[in-house]
Amino acid sequence: MASYYKQAAEMRGDGARKKMQDLLITAVNNIKQDMFNMAKKEVLKKFNNLKLYIKNALESGLKTSIKLALSQTSKVSLMDVSREIEQLESLTEQ
Repeated sequence: MASYYKQAAEMRGDGARKKMQDLLITAVNNIKQDMFNMAKKEVLKKFNNLKLYIKNALESGLKTSIKLALSQTSKVSLMDVSREIEQLESLTEQ
């Protein structure tokens, strides 16, 4: 956009304000799709990072809770939570 602003600032004479306005409107229309796509990519990247963070936090929290709960009784062995973890992973992929 900076180059378009420079071009607009250099315009002089009759109707210069209208020409500046037209130039800037055209510039925005030309680059708005690129700006939208860049913003969309950034939002999707941050959303995926958030999903991974939540999944990891839940997984580690659940494992810690299970170990803590099962440490109260010495006769019970650790449960296998791999199926639940797979379900969480499939849900995050959706």
